[in-house]
Amino acid sequence: RELNYPPFSRLINFKMEGNSKSRTAASAERIGELAHSLCDKTSSYRKAIEVLGTSASPWEKIKGKYRYQMLVKGFPLTTLRSFASQLLRQIPAALRGGVKFYVDVDPVSLL
Repeated sequence: RELNYPPFSRLINFKMEGNSKSRTAASAERIGELAHSLCDKTSSYRKAIEVLGTSASPWEKIKGKYRYQMLVKGFPLTTLRSFASQLLRQIPAALRGGVKFYVDVDPVSLL
């Protein structure tokens, strides 16, 4: 409860995956900057949401693909969804060539 992890909050895991480590890392860094900027600009997000990362996934490379992730933790769910929706509108411009982007709401595993 003190650290505000589930079940006392909700999580969204934003995942990036690509063949090139440098392009994937650059995309992840840019998405992290966008998320922190969005959170800082809006007072309701600043109070309710915490952006953790971006960082390399615990298993950074699987089947030749480099993986990075960013966790967003918060409550209530409506605020978290609004934040994710605004961030998702900005994502395509941040992705570098060949990098794919995935969203996992309430992830079961962070590997």
